[in-house]
Amino acid sequence: MMALLDIRGITRVYGGRAPFGLDPPFTALDNVSFSVSAGSIHGLVGESGSGKSTLARIVMALDRPTSGDILLEGRSLFSLPARVLKRRRRDFQMVFQDPLASLDPRYTVARIVAEPLHVLEQKPRSDEIRQKVVDSLAQVGLSADAVDRFPHEFSGGQRQRIAFARALITRPKLVVADEPVSALDLSVQAQVLNLIMDMREKFGTAFLFISHDLAVVEAIADQVTVMRHGRIVETGTVEDVFERPRQAYTRELLAARLPLK
Repeated sequence: MMALLDIRGITRVYGGRAPFGLDPPFTALDNVSFSVSAGSIHGLVGESGSGKSTLARIVMALDRPTSGDILLEGRSLFSLPARVLKRRRRDFQMVFQDPLASLDPRYTVARIVAEPLHVLEQKPRSDEIRQKVVDSLAQVGLSADAVDRFPHEFSGGQRQRIAFARALITRPKLVVADEPVSALDLSVQAQVLNLIMDMREKFGTAFLFISHDLAVVEAIADQVTVMRHGRIVETGTVEDVFERPRQAYTRELLAARLPLK
C-alpha cells in the first residue's frame, strides 16, 4: 500500500560556503526516512535542536533538502512546477506552535481562515467563501459570530482552533502540526488533542504531529519516530517504541516523560 507521505533520505546542510572556514557546514538533518499512512497520526519526537521543525519546513516545501525527496501520494513535491505545487498545497497544510504569532493580527478571522482557498483552481464566490469559513469554524467548535472578530479577542485555545480551521478548510489529506499544544495549558491541550482525533475520524485527515512531549504523543499517535541531532533513533508503532524501546536514547526520553493529566 502506498504511503500518503513518503520522506526519503532527507539531508539538510546549512552553511559551508564562506571562505577560510568562517561559515562551517551544519547538518540539520542526516538521511531521514519514514512514511505516514493515510488517515494516521504519526508522532515525531525529540529534544530541541533534533531537526523536527527543519523537517516540517521541508515536508511543507518551504525549504529544499540538500539531498533526498518528499513524496505525497507517490509524487515528488520538488519535481512539481511552481504553479502545480501551489495547487497541490490544498492537500497539505500546517499548524504552528504559537497561534498568536501565526495569525495576522490585522486580519479578521474570516480572512485568516479563508487564506488557503487561494490555492484552489476554481476560487469560490465571496458568499461561498464566507460559508466555507463558517463551516470550517463550526467543525472546530467555534460559532459563526467569530468571523468578524480579530485574533486578540480570543483565548489561546480558541486561537489554535482558528489555526486548525484555516488548515482544514481545503480538506487536506495531511496536516503538519508543529508543537501545536506546547503553548497551551493542560486543559486546553486536551481539547486540541481531541479536536485532532475528531478531524482524523470525520475526514480521514492524516497528521504529522511534532512534539517534544512524549506523553502527548503516546496519547494521540499511531506511529512514532524518535529523532536526535538530525538523525532517526528509532521508528515504529507507539506500542512498540514506548513499551519495547530498542535504543538507549529512547529509554532516556521515556524515563523523563511526565504523564498527561
